[in-house]
Amino acid sequence: MKNPSVETDILIIGGGPAGLAVAIHAADLVRQHNEAIDAGQSSGTKLSPKIILLEKANSVGNHLLSGAVINPAPLRELLPNILEKDFPFETPVKSEDVLFFTKDKSIGIFA
Repeated sequence: MKNPSVETDILIIGGGPAGLAVAIHAADLVRQHNEAIDAGQSSGTKLSPKIILLEKANSVGNHLLSGAVINPAPLRELLPNILEKDFPFETPVKSEDVLFFTKDKSIGIFA
């Protein structure tokens, strides 16, 4: 039996924050390169690489980001045209506590 294969130019393993950032940034660099050629600001060949992001969960970010508290600022910077409602966040964090647990009690640390 022959194993199936998929040809790609850029392969990113992992759909967590770093993998997503790499995929988005690579696509942005290709777009900028092609736009510069179209505008006559650069010579060369337009690019159309196949970028594949491989994630083991059923959706990008599900494995690593499940239950995580994430600062959305980097995603807003990488994806400036995406609406707030389209980010994969369910509930905004309104407060936080840091607790140390002992056998009998918890001790709160306050900033």
